[in-house]
Amino acid sequence: MSRGGSRGKQKPSLSDLSRSELTIEELELWKQELSSGTDRACALVAAAYLDHVLQTAIKSYFRADFEPNDANEVFSKPQAPLSSLSGKIDVAFALAHFGSKERGDLHAIRRIRNAFAHSPRPIEFTHDLIALECNKLSVEAGYASPNASSHREKFILRCLDLVLTIQTKSQSIWESKVREIRKKIDGLSNFRDSIRDPSNPLNPLYNKK
Repeated sequence: MSRGGSRGKQKPSLSDLSRSELTIEELELWKQELSSGTDRACALVAAAYLDHVLQTAIKSYFRADFEPNDANEVFSKPQAPLSSLSGKIDVAFALAHFGSKERGDLHAIRRIRNAFAHSPRPIEFTHDLIALECNKLSVEAGYASPNASSHREKFILRCLDLVLTIQTKSQSIWESKVREIRKKIDGLSNFRDSIRDPSNPLNPLYNKK
C-alpha cells in the first residue's frame, strides 16, 4: 500500500528513536529514569512512553496491508495528522480504546509534559501550577495508592496505570485479530482437505448434484 514503493533499506534517523519498540533492558532503564531522574526527566520520559503506547494502540486498528511508510505519513512526517500527543489521545478515545476519565488524565499529563518541556526556568512537581494539574489526575483502585505521598508519585502511578490500561486493550485487539486469522486458516485447511478426499461428503468437486 505504500505510496513510495520499495527504495531499499532506509538510513536510521533521529525519529527512529521515538518509533522503535523498547527492549526489556531499555524498559528497565526507563523505569530507573522515571523513579530516580529529575522531575523534568520524569515528566518527559513518562509522557514519551505514553505517546509511544498510544501510537501502538492506534496501529492495532489499521488495515493489515498498512506498511511502515504509510504509518510514517500518519505519525511522523511534518504536518502528519497524528504527530502530536493531543491528536493521538483524541483519536484513541474516538476509537473507544479508553473512556472519558482516561482521556482527561492523558491531557493533564500532556499539559504537565509541555510545562516541563518548554519552561526554561527550573520547575518541579511541587510548583503550584504543576501540583494543580497533578491533583486533577484520578487514581485507579488496584493500581495506585489513593494516598500518594507526593505529586510526582501520583503522576508516576497514574502514568503507569494508563500504560497498563492502553496496552491491555491493545493486546486484546491483537489477540482477536490472531483468532480471526486462525479461524480463516483452519477453514481453508479443512476446505483443502475435503477437496483432496474424493470420498468426503463435503467435497464440492465430487459431490455435485
